[in-house]
Amino acid sequence: MYFKWTSKKWATVALHLLFWTVIFTLPSLLRPARENYSGPPKSAGYFYQYLCNCATWIALFYLNANVLIPRFILTEKYKKYILYLLPVFGLLFLINWSTFVGFVPERQFRFNGFVFYYIFPCLFFLACSTAWVMFRHKVLADRLSKEKETLNLTTELAFLRSQVSPH
Repeated sequence: MYFKWTSKKWATVALHLLFWTVIFTLPSLLRPARENYSGPPKSAGYFYQYLCNCATWIALFYLNANVLIPRFILTEKYKKYILYLLPVFGLLFLINWSTFVGFVPERQFRFNGFVFYYIFPCLFFLACSTAWVMFRHKVLADRLSKEKETLNLTTELAFLRSQVSPH
C-alpha cells in the first residue's frame, strides 16, 4: 500500500529523524537496572564522545547509501567498494581516537574497545544503509514495471478497440 504523504520531503526528513532518535536512545532505554549502579559517568566528555560517534555513524550511513552503493555495488564493482571503505574506516578511526582523547582524557584509548564498541556498529549501519538502498531500488523498479505494464495494457486495449470498431 502506497501512502501519498511518504513522498513528501518533510515526511522523509521526519521519518529519518525519528529513526535516528530511536536508534541512538535505545542503549539508554534498554540498559538493565543494577542495584550498585552509581549513575552516569561523572565526566560529560563521554556524552560528547557518544554524540560524535553518532554523527560519524549517520555520516557513514548516508555516505554508503548515497555515494558508495550507487557508484560501486549497483554497478557490480565490489572490489572498488571495499577499497573505498578502507580509507573511510581509517578516517573514522582517526575521528574516534581524537574525540576519545579530547573528550575523555582520563581514560586510555584501547583498540579492542574501538573494534567492539565502534566498528561493529559501523558494520551494522553499513548493512542497514545497504538494505535501505536495495529496498528503495526494488520499490522503484516495481513501480516502473507497473507503470510500463499499465501503459502496455492501455495501448493494447486501444488497439483492440480500434480493431472492433474501425470507425
